[in-house]
Amino acid sequence: MALARFIEAHGGVILTNKWIKGLIVENGKCAGVECEDGSSYRAEKAILSTIHIKHLIDMAPRELWGQDFIDGVDTWKAGLTLFETNYATTEPPKYAVAGGRSRRCIPE
Repeated sequence: MALARFIEAHGGVILTNKWIKGLIVENGKCAGVECEDGSSYRAEKAILSTIHIKHLIDMAPRELWGQDFIDGVDTWKAGLTLFETNYATTEPPKYAVAGGRSRRCIPE
């Protein structure tokens, strides 16, 4: 994974299977995280997580987020696409379909 290699090459640490229960907030900024297992981690530059934004907002006092951010989270609705990938290819991708044949997917 390119992102993992980049993070580690720049002194970052990657931890997996760490369930976050709260953010450590100092002077109005996130300085680290507290985990369900009792451990905590501090960061100088950034903390990356796969937590859903609807849960992230509960990790720190609501007044720290700002009303515009809270309103955006409260009104956000998931669409059909929750994960998007983009590819630079020389031809359209082919997908397997019933009967074992492949069909090209061409955007309209």
